[in-house]
Amino acid sequence: TPFTVLKESIALVEDGTLGSLSGKQKDCLNIGIVNLVRLEKMLQDLLDFSKLEGKKMKFNMVQVDINELISHMGDTYKAPMHKKGLSLNVQLDPSLSLVNFDYDRIVQVLHNLMNNAMKFTEKGSITIGTEKNRESVKIFVTDTGCGIAAENVNRIFERFEQICTKSPITKHGTGLGLAICKEIVEQHGGTINVKSEFGRDSTFYFTLPMKKGK
Repeated sequence: TPFTVLKESIALVEDGTLGSLSGKQKDCLNIGIVNLVRLEKMLQDLLDFSKLEGKKMKFNMVQVDINELISHMGDTYKAPMHKKGLSLNVQLDPSLSLVNFDYDRIVQVLHNLMNNAMKFTEKGSITIGTEKNRESVKIFVTDTGCGIAAENVNRIFERFEQICTKSPITKHGTGLGLAICKEIVEQHGGTINVKSEFGRDSTFYFTLPMKKGK
């Protein structure tokens, strides 16, 4: 409720309903909007992690064409990646079809992995794809970014961890993004991991069990 009130109040000022704005006022207002969005995301991360850690989050399990979902994710990121000068590759295993999972939560995991890949990749490419792995499906996101030092790999999925990299990017947030991904995947009966070479590349990947007979 407080965020709704804040957003509505800012919108009234931003659209000129309460009077015209000067250039400096618009700049200050934009700073407020950006940080309000950041604060809302931090709070949502904390709420999500609290529910997941307490096993209170309910999953709406449905049958989804995993390749169709991954293809759609690729389409979603084409424009922002092109704007940053990165190329996108989508690699789909044609033997895969339906997988049982909570659509919204797995999309949340994918967005987190793709956003991180874009954030820490200044040049080169990002690849998202699927691969059949015995009784499970493997979904991976590979980037040609700054990589993760070997001593930090085991910490990357821990809560409130923000690993220093060679990237000049100043990191913001709660350090819960990957911890949330880990909880979501593991509560689906899967696993999540990363392979990385510091200064060169990273591959984040997770598995989801395939429904018997699929």
